Amino acid sequence: MDDHLNMEAITRYKHLIYQLYRYSDRYEISIQLWPDQYTVYIAKDGIDLDSFGSDGVIDTLERALNYLRQINKQ
Repeated sequence: MDDHLNMEAITRYKHLIYQLYRYSDRYEISIQLWPDQYTVYIAKDGIDLDSFGSDGVIDTLERALNYLRQINKQ
């Protein structure tokens, strides 16, 4: 997916952030945005579970959300 700042990408980004936020009561979720790298770290009770990174923000957020859905079987 093209991550250029267009309305569709911004809407998708906001939706993914909201979906990740829904898990924040059970997991510590840290999102780091750098010019050429985006990373999401997921931990529970201070224990690192996994991290997802790429050069595309949408791809990174989708992979992290898919992981959370998988471990919560949703």
